[in-house]
Amino acid sequence: MHTLQHQPHVQTLISVARRPSSIVSRLKCLLFHPPILYLYFVKFRTELSPSPFSVSIKHDHPILSIGSCFANHILEKLRDYKFPVQVNPFGTTYNPLSIADQLTAIHRKRVYDVVDLEKYRDSWISFDHHGSFASPTSKGAIDLISNRLESAQNKVGKYRWTILSLGTAWAWFKEGKVVNNCHQIPEREFDFRLLSIDEMHKALSATISNWQESHPNHVFLITVSPVRHLRSGLMENNRSKARLLEVAHLLNDEFEFVHYYPSYELILDDLRDYRFYDHSLTHPSQQAIEYVWEHFQGTFFDSNTTNTLESFDGFRKALYHRPRQTSGPAFDGHLKSLEKKFEAWIQRWPDADWREEKLRWNELIRMS
Repeated sequence: MHTLQHQPHVQTLISVARRPSSIVSRLKCLLFHPPILYLYFVKFRTELSPSPFSVSIKHDHPILSIGSCFANHILEKLRDYKFPVQVNPFGTTYNPLSIADQLTAIHRKRVYDVVDLEKYRDSWISFDHHGSFASPTSKGAIDLISNRLESAQNKVGKYRWTILSLGTAWAWFKEGKVVNNCHQIPEREFDFRLLSIDEMHKALSATISNWQESHPNHVFLITVSPVRHLRSGLMENNRSKARLLEVAHLLNDEFEFVHYYPSYELILDDLRDYRFYDHSLTHPSQQAIEYVWEHFQGTFFDSNTTNTLESFDGFRKALYHRPRQTSGPAFDGHLKSLEKKFEAWIQRWPDADWREEKLRWNELIRMS
């Protein structure tokens, strides 16, 4: 049947049957070609439709996100639409124990000092942080760490949402303490093991509970990253993901304010095809990310927010449109109209980052 579906003449008939034409012609096409009738109604994948959430994400809801690189993709979408987002103040993080430690550091407003750093070769590093925080000097590393951490800490009490993306249950340890990043130090310096469901659940449960006691209106979204970690092989990756899924659902069942979001199932069960992975065959493709983003919107945005984003899309398309002519009354009128819209959006979201749009605006001005 899969072969039949992809025959050129069958594809043509399916397209005709689904074309918005008269009902009579569509019925004739279906009735006189029984295989097409079957293909028209049969499902070839298990779709996971969005169910609107009881609480909507709005532009006045600051969001904190910690976790894997997949979370970065979705949060970048939110950032593009000017939602107030803090993404990975410690850098990309994969294991739940490090995620729990980072939540605690943000909540309790931890301060990092030189004693928290290690000197490796020509760089000062922190095992709690991504390699992007490394610096040739200890002061440089502390400045990088402090700037990002303080920015996240300053919004504690204002965050309405925290999104946690669990990447892997495999973790590195040095002298008994979990390590977020090994900074390319030889593996013999670390221990590498699969975390238990119990230790991951206890760490996240304690941190989430402490946070919620201080901020009762907070909502946690927990998801498992569909990015496959194949360092130890496919079977070990699947063991890891199974444990993460169990931890996520334990937390979902334990707390009313913790909710599971099925990004893992959207890629692995709904799309379920290597076409939706990039060349690495481990990371979802841009098309897959767009699919999850659409599902995310259908789940967490109400109609007002959706309409606002559509209007903003229209503004951005006009801003980045390549004009055929850059002189004359028509282009001048276009710039005046665009300027009014730009000012209105800035006034609407004054705290958003508009640097990219302002660069594009300056390009248009130079064209005129």
